[in-house]
Parts: sequence; structure tokens; C-alpha cells
Amino acid sequence: MAIKINVLSTLVPIEIGNLKFEVDVTDEKYQAFIERFKAVQKELLALMTEIEEMEKNGTEINEEETLAKLHQLVSKAYDELLGEGTFRQVYQQTPRIVAVTSYLVKLVAALEKEMEVDQKANMSSYLKAKQTKSKKSSQ
Repeated sequence: MAIKINVLSTLVPIEIGNLKFEVDVTDEKYQAFIERFKAVQKELLALMTEIEEMEKNGTEINEEETLAKLHQLVSKAYDELLGEGTFRQVYQQTPRIVAVTSYLVKLVAALEKEMEVDQKANMSSYLKAKQTKSKKSSQ
């Protein structure tokens, strides 16, 4: 009798509006994905801090320049996380940088949750099988 174990896909499908992407969540690629997002998040926080300081000091904020910086950061994040050219596609669908940034944050939160649920399910399955085996061997 052969034991057959189905192999799980490491690709997580992502849909943003009408657009479809896939993220490879192998251990190595998922870790790199999170690290890249954290780096972009750090840059976004630095930009927000800069804006807050300018507001606090009464310095005039160049909205065009600020939006260009935000556009560049978010573009870099999308292209690094989902592949070259993905930002352009998402921005064409929703030409509003604040919305596109929001999608990115939701995407990363959902991926983190997906990975956490997946890990818990695998561990639960393992423990359940271990308990069943333990009960059978003690009888």
C-alpha cells in the first residue's frame, strides 16, 4: 500500500480589484517579503515624521514633492513585493496613491495572518496525529 501525501502550493493568490498576482511564501521568500515591507514601512514612517515636523515648525509642505516621495516609496514596495510593474497596474486601476498605499498595508496584514493560520493548522494537525498515535500505543 502506498502512502500518498499531497504537496501544498507555496503560491498564495492575491487579488487587488480585477488584478491577480501570486506571492511565493516559501520560508525564505516569505521572510524576505516581510523584511522588504518593513524597510519600506520604515521609510514611510520617516516621511510621515518629516511631514509632522514640518507642520509643527510651521514650515510650508510642498504637497507635490511629498506625493512624489510617497509615490516612489509605494511603487518600490509593490514592485519588490509583487514583481516589476505591479505598482503601475494597481495605480492604473485606482489612480489615488492613498488608496494604493492602503491596499499594500492590507495585503501584508492578510499575508501575515494567512501564514500564522497556516502554521497553527499544521501544528494542530501534527499534535492531533501525535495524540491519536499515543492513545493507540497505550491501549
